Amino acid sequence: MSKNPFTKVQKIAQGGRVDQWKPTAMARDVAGKVDKETFLNELTVSWWNSISKTADSSQEVVKARKRIVDSGYENTFNTVGITDEDLLEVVQYIQKNKPEPCIVERSPGRNTICDCGSGKKYKKCCGK
Repeated sequence: MSKNPFTKVQKIAQGGRVDQWKPTAMARDVAGKVDKETFLNELTVSWWNSISKTADSSQEVVKARKRIVDSGYENTFNTVGITDEDLLEVVQYIQKNKPEPCIVERSPGRNTICDCGSGKKYKKCCGK
Protein backbone atom coordinates (compact mmCIF):
# COMPACT_ATOMS: atom_id res chain seq x y z
CA MET A 1 0.00 0.00 0.00
CA SER A 2 1.32 3.39 -0.93
CA LYS A 3 1.94 5.99 1.78
CA ASN A 4 0.42 8.63 -0.51
CA PRO A 5 -2.85 9.83 1.06
CA PHE A 6 -4.19 10.76 -2.37
CA THR A 7 -4.13 7.05 -3.34
CA LYS A 8 -6.23 6.36 -0.26
CA VAL A 9 -8.67 9.09 -1.29
CA GLN A 10 -8.98 7.51 -4.73
CA LYS A 11 -9.75 4.12 -3.19
CA ILE A 12 -12.33 5.63 -0.86
CA ALA A 13 -13.98 7.69 -3.59
CA GLN A 14 -14.29 4.64 -5.82
CA GLY A 15 -15.85 2.68 -2.97
CA GLY A 16 -12.93 0.27 -2.82
CA ARG A 17 -11.70 -1.28 0.36
CA VAL A 18 -8.17 -0.77 1.60
CA ASP A 19 -7.64 -3.99 3.53
CA GLN A 20 -4.69 -2.90 5.65
CA TRP A 21 -6.60 0.05 7.10
CA LYS A 22 -9.47 0.23 9.48
CA PRO A 23 -12.01 2.86 8.42
CA THR A 24 -11.44 4.96 11.58
CA ALA A 25 -7.65 5.00 11.14
CA MET A 26 -8.17 5.75 7.45
CA ALA A 27 -10.41 8.69 8.32
CA ARG A 28 -7.84 10.22 10.66
CA ASP A 29 -4.99 9.64 8.22
CA VAL A 30 -6.77 11.11 5.19
CA ALA A 31 -8.32 14.02 7.08
CA GLY A 32 -4.92 15.03 8.37
CA LYS A 33 -3.24 15.02 4.96
CA VAL A 34 -5.89 15.81 2.34
CA ASP A 35 -7.96 18.97 2.26
CA LYS A 36 -11.67 18.98 1.54
CA GLU A 37 -11.28 20.54 -1.92
CA THR A 38 -8.87 17.83 -3.08
CA PHE A 39 -11.22 15.18 -1.75
CA LEU A 40 -14.20 16.71 -3.59
CA ASN A 41 -12.18 16.95 -6.82
CA GLU A 42 -11.35 13.25 -6.57
CA LEU A 43 -15.01 12.45 -5.97
CA THR A 44 -15.92 14.39 -9.11
CA VAL A 45 -13.45 12.39 -11.20
CA SER A 46 -14.37 9.04 -9.64
CA TRP A 47 -18.12 9.52 -9.88
CA TRP A 48 -18.21 11.04 -13.39
CA ASN A 49 -19.54 7.89 -15.07
CA SER A 50 -21.92 6.87 -12.28
CA ILE A 51 -23.91 10.14 -12.18
CA SER A 52 -26.72 10.45 -14.72
CA LYS A 53 -27.00 13.78 -16.54
CA THR A 54 -30.78 13.70 -16.67
CA ALA A 55 -31.60 12.28 -13.21
CA ASP A 56 -32.85 14.37 -10.31
CA SER A 57 -29.87 15.81 -8.40
CA SER A 58 -31.32 15.06 -4.98
CA GLN A 59 -31.89 11.41 -5.96
CA GLU A 60 -28.28 11.19 -7.16
CA VAL A 61 -27.13 12.53 -3.77
CA VAL A 62 -29.17 9.82 -2.03
CA LYS A 63 -27.47 7.19 -4.25
CA ALA A 64 -24.06 8.74 -3.56
CA ARG A 65 -24.67 8.70 0.19
CA LYS A 66 -25.67 5.02 -0.07
CA ARG A 67 -22.42 4.25 -1.94
CA ILE A 68 -20.49 6.00 0.82
CA VAL A 69 -22.23 4.06 3.60
CA ASP A 70 -21.90 0.75 1.73
CA SER A 71 -18.17 1.32 1.20
CA GLY A 72 -17.59 1.52 4.96
CA TYR A 73 -15.85 4.88 4.76
CA GLU A 74 -18.64 7.14 5.97
CA ASN A 75 -16.42 8.14 8.90
CA THR A 76 -13.75 9.37 6.46
CA PHE A 77 -16.25 11.58 4.66
CA ASN A 78 -17.47 12.97 7.99
CA THR A 79 -13.93 13.58 9.28
CA VAL A 80 -12.93 15.43 6.09
CA GLY A 81 -16.16 17.44 6.43
CA ILE A 82 -18.07 16.28 3.35
CA THR A 83 -21.76 17.18 3.72
CA ASP A 84 -24.78 16.39 1.59
CA GLU A 85 -24.59 19.97 0.27
CA ASP A 86 -21.04 19.23 -0.94
CA LEU A 87 -22.24 16.03 -2.59
CA LEU A 88 -25.07 17.99 -4.23
CA GLU A 89 -22.52 20.47 -5.64
CA VAL A 90 -20.44 17.59 -7.03
CA VAL A 91 -23.52 15.99 -8.62
CA GLN A 92 -24.71 19.29 -10.10
CA TYR A 93 -21.22 20.05 -11.47
CA ILE A 94 -21.07 16.64 -13.15
CA GLN A 95 -24.58 16.99 -14.58
CA LYS A 96 -23.84 20.50 -15.88
CA ASN A 97 -20.53 19.59 -17.51
CA LYS A 98 -21.30 16.10 -18.77
CA PRO A 99 -21.93 16.09 -22.53
CA GLU A 100 -25.37 15.24 -23.84
CA PRO A 101 -25.67 11.61 -24.89
CA CYS A 102 -25.55 11.37 -28.66
CA ILE A 103 -28.45 9.73 -30.44
CA VAL A 104 -27.52 7.83 -33.56
CA GLU A 105 -30.21 7.65 -36.21
CA ARG A 106 -30.18 4.27 -37.87
CA SER A 107 -30.94 4.12 -41.55
CA PRO A 108 -33.27 1.34 -42.61
CA GLY A 109 -31.76 -1.81 -44.03
CA ARG A 110 -32.28 -2.56 -47.69
CA ASN A 111 -34.53 -5.54 -46.97
CA THR A 112 -36.76 -3.91 -44.36
CA ILE A 113 -40.26 -2.69 -45.13
CA CYS A 114 -40.30 0.96 -46.19
CA ASP A 115 -41.49 3.50 -43.62
CA CYS A 116 -43.62 5.38 -46.16
CA GLY A 117 -46.39 2.80 -45.78
CA SER A 118 -46.30 1.38 -49.33
CA GLY A 119 -45.61 -2.15 -48.09
CA LYS A 120 -42.63 -2.49 -50.45
CA LYS A 121 -39.09 -3.20 -49.39
CA TYR A 122 -37.04 -0.08 -48.74
CA LYS A 123 -34.61 -0.92 -51.57
CA LYS A 124 -37.49 -1.05 -54.10
CA CYS A 125 -39.26 2.04 -52.79
CA CYS A 126 -37.62 5.07 -51.16
CA GLY A 127 -34.14 3.55 -51.09
CA LYS A 128 -33.60 3.92 -54.84
